[in-house]
Amino acid sequence: MTFDSAAYAINGPEIGAALARRAAYATSRQSGIVQKNDLKVSALAVPGIGIEIDEGVGIVLNGYQDDPNEVYVVNNPGVHTVQAADMPAANPSDKSYIVAIVVGDVDFNQAGHPWMPTTLAPEDVADFEYVRPTLIEVSAGATTLNVNYPALVVARIDIPASTTTITDEMIVNLGQLASPRQSQEIFIGSPWTGASPERIPSGSSYGDWGTPQYNPSVKVPSWATRAIVVCSINGVRLQDSSANVVGNIRTQLGSVTGQSVSFDIPANSAGSIRMNLQTADEYDVTTVAGTNQNLRVEGFQNNPGSPSADQRLDLRGGSQMIFDVRFFEE
Repeated sequence: MTFDSAAYAINGPEIGAALARRAAYATSRQSGIVQKNDLKVSALAVPGIGIEIDEGVGIVLNGYQDDPNEVYVVNNPGVHTVQAADMPAANPSDKSYIVAIVVGDVDFNQAGHPWMPTTLAPEDVADFEYVRPTLIEVSAGATTLNVNYPALVVARIDIPASTTTITDEMIVNLGQLASPRQSQEIFIGSPWTGASPERIPSGSSYGDWGTPQYNPSVKVPSWATRAIVVCSINGVRLQDSSANVVGNIRTQLGSVTGQSVSFDIPANSAGSIRMNLQTADEYDVTTVAGTNQNLRVEGFQNNPGSPSADQRLDLRGGSQMIFDVRFFEE
């Protein structure tokens, strides 16, 4: 029998640590912090020889393994201060150090580990500090570590020559979310049934294109930092296609503006025509996170210079807008 005798978790039998590590791996599969700003590194309140690490939770891949399929979960319930004794000494040249949350585990070979002993005396097992912030010297600009033990990178400190006092300007926080959240919503507008066509604004200034039936409201998640919005404007009609029609459209996510997309429709003697237009862009939504925002299309048509009503793109019976909105936590 090769299976563990108990599953994670069943009351009664003893659950091995390896099974717990694999259970955690099944939910994350990669290193990182759990929430934004977890384990953030900063200078001391009064800059000196030391740093502070904010509270938070981290997921650390089991770097003892060549092909990790286990993780450790580390917890810092309060602000941790790295004291002067654990900081690098002054050096005559510039130096860079990765701040990592390092895990030690006697179940594995400790070759190369910065502080873990090969064995522990039985009386030391319960009280040993298996999780420690550790500064590891790296090359300038490094953002990762290549080590054979569990280490979660949270920051880099770039220390000038002959310096020991650490300031916030020397610290580059590198914490990455282990499992960043995503969400998606798709809004399908009912085909336009109004009696009058909705014509695109003429001139060279953006204006709303479409009635409120095309402007759905979306809740921006409180955790979102970035969004991708794709808008398909289907069944756009040009009643008189005898002139070259040129202009721009864009999609607004509330007060956040998307990039301009141009259209250029050559003169055509075929009379009225139908077409589909589309916009797509990435949006920084940090300023509107946690709020409801309307999605809407803006546009203008600047050629012909003085178009007739029938020479302007319009939305009418059979026209439809579809918004595909995806939010990301980063």
